[in-house]
Amino acid sequence: MNKNIFMILIVSLFLTSCGPGYEPTNPNIDDIFGGTNSGEDNNTTDEETTTNPPIANFSYTTAHPLKVILKNKSSNASSYRWDFGDGNVSTEKNPTHKYNEMGVYRVKLYAYGKNAKVDTYETNVTVENPDYVYFAGITYEKLSVNNKYIKFKLTDDDFFTTTWANSVYKLISTANMPYEFILQNPVLMDGLHEDDWYLIEIFYSNSDSGNGTKLAGFKFYTSTIYNGYPETIRFNENQGNKITCHFKYK
Repeated sequence: MNKNIFMILIVSLFLTSCGPGYEPTNPNIDDIFGGTNSGEDNNTTDEETTTNPPIANFSYTTAHPLKVILKNKSSNASSYRWDFGDGNVSTEKNPTHKYNEMGVYRVKLYAYGKNAKVDTYETNVTVENPDYVYFAGITYEKLSVNNKYIKFKLTDDDFFTTTWANSVYKLISTANMPYEFILQNPVLMDGLHEDDWYLIEIFYSNSDSGNGTKLAGFKFYTSTIYNGYPETIRFNENQGNKITCHFKYK
């Protein structure tokens, strides 16, 4: 072959291989060493692959009056938010919530994990009014006498006045107040009507016997009990005396 023609062929082949259609490859360094590409083709980060997502779950029990006790059973979560279905919320892990009235409420739990991950669980919770109301005792918050024997008496406004509770005397001083006096046998307050009212009278004496001298009286309506079934009723100060009543429900 003519030497000039041979050189022309060699140059033509070289120009063809280096033209616009040639795209040299750039092998990934992980491919060379047998690894896995962790770049843009992999949408899961190392942190996400090692973190389990949160799973929300809970159980509950109801307790009178109008209470729900929530047991958090979530996993892989570090914080929580509860929606009780009545406009109230909580960030406690295992809250106890009291409703204002009976009904069916949709309770929802938000369980938050890492990387802003969140899971939810919700269910209906039914709360009912208690069947029985008990007067459990009082706390003497403030008394206008010191180092005296104190007792209380609970009566109603019925035509034939009924004495529901008549406590024994307790020697009380200002040094050990507030003084809580809880009845060993709470008094069942049956036959309640919302327009009825009850009177708690406080008496003092120099001894632990006798009728004593009246210090003050505190009146409450049964409608106050029916309005959310409070476990305590605190009274405004009356003649230098102040008490809190305690109630139990079943």
